[in-house]
Amino acid sequence: MKALLINPPFPDTFWGYRYLPPLMKKKAVAPPLGLLTFASMLPENWDKKMADMNVSPLNEIDISNSDIVFITGMSIQKKEILSVISQCKRLNKKIVCGGWAFTISPEDFNDADCLILNESETTLKEFIKDLLNGTLKKVYKTQLKPEMDTVPVPAWSLINPKDYHEIQIQFSRGCPYKCDFCNVASFNGNQMRVKSPSQVITELQAIFQTGWQGTIFVVDDNINGNPTALKAILEEVVLWQKKNNFPFRFYVQASINCGKIPGLVELMRDANFYCVFLGIETPHLPSLLECNKTQNNIIDISAIIERFQKNGIMVISGAIVGFDNDPPDIAQKQIDFITNNNIVLATISMLEAKPNTELWCRLSAENRLNPDPLDGFLPNFKTKLGNNLIEKYYQQINNEIYNSPAKYYKRINHLFNILTPTNRQKLERSYVIKGALSMLIFSSSRTFFLITLIKTLLTKKRLLFLFIELSVKEVHFKKFTQKRVL
Repeated sequence: MKALLINPPFPDTFWGYRYLPPLMKKKAVAPPLGLLTFASMLPENWDKKMADMNVSPLNEIDISNSDIVFITGMSIQKKEILSVISQCKRLNKKIVCGGWAFTISPEDFNDADCLILNESETTLKEFIKDLLNGTLKKVYKTQLKPEMDTVPVPAWSLINPKDYHEIQIQFSRGCPYKCDFCNVASFNGNQMRVKSPSQVITELQAIFQTGWQGTIFVVDDNINGNPTALKAILEEVVLWQKKNNFPFRFYVQASINCGKIPGLVELMRDANFYCVFLGIETPHLPSLLECNKTQNNIIDISAIIERFQKNGIMVISGAIVGFDNDPPDIAQKQIDFITNNNIVLATISMLEAKPNTELWCRLSAENRLNPDPLDGFLPNFKTKLGNNLIEKYYQQINNEIYNSPAKYYKRINHLFNILTPTNRQKLERSYVIKGALSMLIFSSSRTFFLITLIKTLLTKKRLLFLFIELSVKEVHFKKFTQKRVL
């Protein structure tokens, strides 16, 4: 059986790095971890080929030569997914789809021959049996949540790691919290399921054997959902990193209370975590209460951020506008919070009502959803302050954070004043040289870059790699803001 596994292209996004300087670009941000894991679960005697359309265009010869096509994707890829399905259908190929987009909205993909919904570890054996017997069903679905020891090592042999900015790994699935706008729990459940330390080490070794050295994104939606299990993993990761001379640096998503757990931040530091994304969402307490973000309500968020920074871990914050309880000055509150907490990078977004979340159900009952809520520009519902004003706030925050080189580099300087350089990122001379040349040749921010470069070399030389990285990303974020936001 010849299987073609397709990852459709992503549209232009904030984290897509489309506008990096030419010398710093890779073909894509990250490989499709879910599809690579799925490939490992297919029969060993199948001939498997990966077609990541973010790396190169889809070749119709590959489609024609296959017996079956597997397509994955996120909701943001919906348009591209439908185009790929149409192309494969025109070539009379059997089309099987699975992943986040299909589980959230299966009704949008009726042209697929088969949908594998939820987590495929529980239904794949039945699917394979039916496929080989010629009795394939339209939908394979289960509410069972597989244990993580059933998850195989991804099929890294199907990709070239050098095509990507980063590689990915998963420690756990699920999230114990119930934020009303989030659909993670509906997909992965509230009960945390965690890989064993030995399983994680086996996966790290497999990545290491590909020749990859550099950034690994831990894709867990909330890494600290089970702190005891996480500590056990990190203890082994520390030992493995030391044994192999720290080939990897990690970044991760976590809830803010991660910073309260005794010893956890220090373990993350020792394992070479250099960055953490925290879903802070808003500094306005009534808005946090509104969305049931209870884990943010009872702690000093600024103190947690500082704890990470003093342990050498940069914080990226999530910032959302559009809550019912947002005050008229919410944009300035968000800007002040980001600036005062030395946050260089923040993901700024308008609140989205995702299908079947508590927020979606509430707004639907209040008749506030837009007629076609998955299309068009967000917010996709009628906000209390008015959608035009929320869009203006969104633009105001992005303009302040990313369209002013002076303020961007000021935040870098303030962060570096507090960031303890414990990260063991190898100083890759080629990256530093290419990054510096890129800034001098291609960036209109070169003056701010040079001033801060000299200061970093004189006072925080161990942060030079991070400084170059933040500088070249400023080029992307500024252009993205100018082209897609303002």
